[in-house]
Amino acid sequence: MTTTVRRVGVRDEYAPQFGRQRLTIWSGPFASNYEGSATELPRHDGYMLTISHFLWSHKVRVLCESPRTDENWMRVDDAIRAAYEEAETACEKEREMNRKPDLAYGARQYLLPGTKAAWGARLIVTQDGHVDLVPDRQDVAGDPELVERTKAWLDDGALPTTLANIADGLRCGNIKTREERGHWLYEDGRGIALGNTHASAGYLYVVGWLFDALPDGCKTKGADLLVEEITTALKKDEQAAPANH
Repeated sequence: MTTTVRRVGVRDEYAPQFGRQRLTIWSGPFASNYEGSATELPRHDGYMLTISHFLWSHKVRVLCESPRTDENWMRVDDAIRAAYEEAETACEKEREMNRKPDLAYGARQYLLPGTKAAWGARLIVTQDGHVDLVPDRQDVAGDPELVERTKAWLDDGALPTTLANIADGLRCGNIKTREERGHWLYEDGRGIALGNTHASAGYLYVVGWLFDALPDGCKTKGADLLVEEITTALKKDEQAAPANH
């Protein structure tokens, strides 16, 4: 993974508050994009750098000369810039590790953060066992090499068997079109497929992945979120059931 970090500049444009200097961090042409601020530490031995983004912020302690003056501004700016770039690189790696394949269709909620590739689809279903996979209502996304391997897995039999299992589940009532419930639809030695109708009375949202596409260090088959959902539902059912006297 190649991470590109924005080049930033530092401004001193505010009067000190409580004897502590506050700097601002900017990027882009003409320093037009606000990236955060750096507030001088109480002991005047550096700054607390706050990197601001739309949905999150990150704080980094920068040990350097302070306050920033006409004599030391280059050294201070270099220290703040280095801390910013290191923090941004680390945050981008973390975001990449927690990213999910950007599927247009399917039960994406069951993907573990960091899953590298997956297949998703929205099937048309009826309670009597009719299953229709519309070609433009499915998607495979993620790492290009794993995407091709996922397609091969589906073509090798995973897809038709999954569809057959869904039809059987509908006919026997295990899968109910008007019930919000997750289902373990298919599994072999290479991958797994899960699904949920979301009580839509006509659609089944499915997702599948190869075990090789699971996040690094994952020691399960990746269905952790479905298992958690089923476990929670069972506990609610038990609590709602009338007590036997």
